[in-house]
Amino acid sequence: MANNPIPLRKLGKTGPSIPALGFGTMGMSYDTYGPVPSDEERFKVLDRAHELGARHWDSSEYVFKSHHFEISKM
Repeated sequence: MANNPIPLRKLGKTGPSIPALGFGTMGMSYDTYGPVPSDEERFKVLDRAHELGARHWDSSEYVFKSHHFEISKM
């Protein structure tokens, strides 16, 4: 498997550059895709995503109104 880095995109004119592909977090707070994982499992997923280079955590206002907001602030 090729190791192709995800291209970066600049936010606005002077903002930071972030990966064009975000790590979706909606399934960590709502049962949209099945049962919500335990806190332990969610942290394992977030830790592993970070280890693999995820730096753009893709969430929304809808997600932030949930328990996930507490996790994302850590």
